[in-house]
Amino acid sequence: MPNRLNLSATKSNLLAIKEELAFAREGHELLEQKREVLVMEVMALIEDYRTWKQEVEKNLQQAYRAYEKACMASGEKGVRKAALALSSREEIKVRPKSIMGVMVPL
Repeated sequence: MPNRLNLSATKSNLLAIKEELAFAREGHELLEQKREVLVMEVMALIEDYRTWKQEVEKNLQQAYRAYEKACMASGEKGVRKAALALSSREEIKVRPKSIMGVMVPL
């Protein structure tokens, strides 16, 4: 078997390599745990998204029905005039959240 690390075959080198391997395995285990936590967080965000999507779709259906009724009562031009009279401004604020050192938008 060839010496891949160009180290002499001594007990001190063996112990140093074993120590490095243990450290690498520990790091790998921590990264696996971090990945599991991040996957759980993403799954929770997906579930929140599905809930919000259903709510938005329901609200849009109600708004469309109300728009149709308004068009029947006042005509399309009347609804447009009324809509121009309103001033509505919606804002979406995105703030960062750190999950296991990874920044995720909220």
